[in-house]
Amino acid sequence: MFGSPRLTLNTTTKPKSACCESVSTYTFSHLLASYSRLFRAAVEHIPNSVRLWKVTVNLETNPADARIILSRAVEVTPLSVEL
Repeated sequence: MFGSPRLTLNTTTKPKSACCESVSTYTFSHLLASYSRLFRAAVEHIPNSVRLWKVTVNLETNPADARIILSRAVEVTPLSVEL
């Protein structure tokens, strides 16, 4: 009577196709570009975060742009050994 209610999962139903279609339309490059923009905005707001700078540089697909971002990171956090 006072025990926890039992939860059952219905594994026979299939997910809605509209939900799956919206997820499948995004490709890896779209997600990577979105994350890259997100972290670029994040380092503008929190420029002292070495972890954010490292992720931003690692997400960049163009080596020339990654080098520019890395040089900016070194300018902002000159005492960081990790950069």
